[in-house]
Amino acid sequence: MSIAQLDWAVKSIDKPVDLYTNDDGTTDVVAQVTLENLGENIPAGDTFTVALAIFRKADGALLVASQNYTLLNPSESIKGSTLTTSEISFKINGGITGTADLPIYMGALSYHRNRTSPKVDIDSSNNIILREMNWKPAGKLSLNSLAFENNISAYPNPANATINVALNYVQQGATTIEFINLNGQVVVSQNATDIFNTSNSLDVSNLKKGLYVLRITNGAATYTRKVSVTH
Repeated sequence: MSIAQLDWAVKSIDKPVDLYTNDDGTTDVVAQVTLENLGENIPAGDTFTVALAIFRKADGALLVASQNYTLLNPSESIKGSTLTTSEISFKINGGITGTADLPIYMGALSYHRNRTSPKVDIDSSNNIILREMNWKPAGKLSLNSLAFENNISAYPNPANATINVALNYVQQGATTIEFINLNGQVVVSQNATDIFNTSNSLDVSNLKKGLYVLRITNGAATYTRKVSVTH
């Protein structure tokens, strides 16, 4: 006869795909984690803690550690069930300088907490998971394309229903303007005309409120910037 035991695990880090440094040198983190119950049923009202950390991939050095976030179990959690957190947001007072991405791991750690009757997790090895990603500098350019960057403007930011992207000068060839969500999915894509003073209006009224990456590709140059949508 087997006896059910507590086995709480971190299944996945769903957000973000990458981190992007803001123009002011800070970095906004918007994370979402899926947790999984692999053991005995956990009653509603019990709590879980979730903490995030960022490690440099090259040597495993800890760069940033978040505070502990406490989550309430909304209903009984049975074996095999999952729980996805709401978005966990915090700001890092620092970022990446230069033009090169910094390869990193984001780690998520979670433990079950029951202060009335504490239990020992039988497998602590699955309470943490790592996701590989890149920490990108502000106004990240994939190549040496400073002239391209200096001739782009996007407004208003934050955007409500539309955002205007002005390409005061682009190289010969097709130019693509894209909006990318924090899952790395392209949610808006539009081709631009390669002429002087080209103004492009993108409809963002159907996008969810939140942070996005504006990516503009022209020939060999790629420009990205973080923008926000509010409704």
